Amino acid sequence: MAIKYISTYHGTYYLKGTLSELDGTGNVISEVVYDNKDLSKNLTRDIFTVSSNTIQRPGLANFLVNPTEAVRMIVVPNDNVDKIYPVLLETPQGCLTLNNTEGEYYAGKLQPEIHLKYSFTKNGKNYRVEETLVLRQDPLLDLRFEEWN
Repeated sequence: MAIKYISTYHGTYYLKGTLSELDGTGNVISEVVYDNKDLSKNLTRDIFTVSSNTIQRPGLANFLVNPTEAVRMIVVPNDNVDKIYPVLLETPQGCLTLNNTEGEYYAGKLQPEIHLKYSFTKNGKNYRVEETLVLRQDPLLDLRFEEWN
């Protein structure tokens, strides 16, 4: 029998945020906001389990998902009464480098949220991202027993 561990952070998340293109001095050249008030009309990202407190999100910002673009997140649970946990961001091997990273996981909400800030360079352009990932459904509701022969 094989058992697969699935983190409670694992699942499909609605994606909302702002993607800013920056000039060489860090000033905003252009900005794209991806945030529909109706959550169901936002893009989604399937965040998967890497290890007990580590998850990974494919893609960056609202760009189409690309195998060389991803955000790895390490949630650091603590005893905070407000259930807001720090999230450390890493660049997965072989992916575009992330800089100026910040993150928080809001576990106490009805639909938990991950707030991320990061910068990256793609095709010679500099970008800054501020985004919120909102859990669509508790992953425990998706658990099912599977048997293989």
